[in-house]
Formats: sequence, C-alpha cells, structure tokens
Amino acid sequence: MDRLGGLWFVVGASWLWTASVIASASDGMADMIEQLGLVFAASLLGLVWVAESGIYPAVFRSHGRFAWLSAPSLCGLAVLISATNLPIAARMWLSEGSLRAYAEGSDPDPPNYVNEKSVGLFRVKRVWRDGTAVAFVTGSNVFDQAGVLYAPDGLPTAPPEESEVLLRATFTHLYGPWYRFDIPD
Repeated sequence: MDRLGGLWFVVGASWLWTASVIASASDGMADMIEQLGLVFAASLLGLVWVAESGIYPAVFRSHGRFAWLSAPSLCGLAVLISATNLPIAARMWLSEGSLRAYAEGSDPDPPNYVNEKSVGLFRVKRVWRDGTAVAFVTGSNVFDQAGVLYAPDGLPTAPPEESEVLLRATFTHLYGPWYRFDIPD
C-alpha cells in the first residue's frame, strides 16, 4: 500500500532536483540563470517539504518514511558532491574518448575557437589550443569560465597570446593528462 499518497510529488521533485544539481556541477560551472533556478527550486521544495511534514506528521511513522526522508538527505548529498570534482571527473571519464580524439585530431579550428559544439557529453563553448594542450570551456557564467584541459605534456607554462586568459586559471588534476580549470574574472 502506498504510504505517501500525493506526497510522492515532493519526493520525486527532490530526486529530480538532486540529479539537476549533479548534472550542473559536472559541467564545471552553472550559469547564473541555472544557479538562480536551482536555488529557487531548492527553497520551494524545502518549504513544501517542511509544510507537508507538519501537515502529515504520520508520514514519519509509516513505511514510506525512508522515501520521505530521502528527499532532504539526497538534496544535501547533492550539494556536498557538487562541491567536489567528482561530477566533472565522472563526466570527463565518460567523454574521454571523444575529447581525446578531438584534442589529438587535426581539427581545422583556430587556436581560439568560439562556436559551441558537442564533444562527448560536454557542450563546449570555447576551445583553446597550445601545442599538444587543449582547453575545453564547458561552463561559464557572467564573469567566470571553467572546463577541462587535456595536457599530455604537462601544464603549459606560457600560453599563446590568444589564450592568455589561461594565465589566470587555477588547475586541479583530475587524472592522467586531464585537468579541471577555473578562470575567475
């Protein structure tokens, strides 16, 4: 018997919000509209969850209590996971073949390619090339940019003029020749 009844809507929406946060974090950076939408949705879900918990306190004594309690638990876990490099590393691992083929290929793109394209599971907004190093900008907001860098020969020490913005980047090693970068403005 269904112990949560119509409350499954709140649980399902919370699970969907959790997946959205992790997917957003795996891009490297959420844009401002996406961030505002996630914060608004989290606030609304939190208020509805607290209100429904007060209106139907029996939900904590029923068999559905674990599903009901999974809503805030998973949301909190999603926030914690999104603060790490795990989501982007997982997406990177799933897209490695496509990204590596693009980076090692003889694509006619100029060194500072600015047209969006799909490479693997990423929507790449910009590409910078410097010798064997290729930077893929996968996330940006009003001021900042983030993405993954393929650097088989190590991090570039002096990027070319067209990618001098990489001088301001902070790099975090993901695995192998792959790095995450964040460029504050």
